[in-house]
Amino acid sequence: MRTLVYKRTHHGDPDSGGRFGINDCMGRVRAWDYGSVIGIGGIGSEPESLGIAGKVTWIGIGPTKICTPGRRGPIVTFERFLYFGAGGPGLAALAPNLAARMYGSNVRVLLKGVTAIEQQEIDRVLALACGAPPSPASGQSTSSSSNCRPMSSTRCAGNPTAVAPPVCKRRCRNATMAPSTPVLQTCSRTDSSAPTGKRTEIGIATPRGSAGCRSRIG
Repeated sequence: MRTLVYKRTHHGDPDSGGRFGINDCMGRVRAWDYGSVIGIGGIGSEPESLGIAGKVTWIGIGPTKICTPGRRGPIVTFERFLYFGAGGPGLAALAPNLAARMYGSNVRVLLKGVTAIEQQEIDRVLALACGAPPSPASGQSTSSSSNCRPMSSTRCAGNPTAVAPPVCKRRCRNATMAPSTPVLQTCSRTDSSAPTGKRTEIGIATPRGSAGCRSRIG
């Protein structure tokens, strides 16, 4: 199963119960077909102010999707859920090629088309959550709606649809593979929220020969 990697700008979704979509963040993306999720902080002014810029903020493996009224997508809980928040590891240090893809190319959501080395790095990140407990809110009743219309091939109906996480053993094994060697470059961008147009230096690992960073990321 694929891994959904996406950028976050704020706290609160997922919540302390491990419910992805509790505030309807990422909307219909939550209904896509994936077996795990990695939430990373963007590097705009808001995630910087919250201390999550450029960090792995949470990991979920083995989603259960429940459709609820008034939301653009299902609420998702996980059989393995690990929340770091502002205390998470830096993505560039843990997965340099993935960081270059997400930040250097200004990608908001990544699900398909990952390279072999990016997949190795994704597996390495997922391995951090292989021993994590389920979402605290797993198994709690949630009002369902027959009007919920999921995207992709997700089987979103009135009852929870669990996706077992057999990926853990494989990904923990793959995570022992030697990491790649990135090139670290420092990108500067103007923080428009600062009154003096302050420029912020952010280290981003990029593959050799990369075109570099864009002026507005995250």
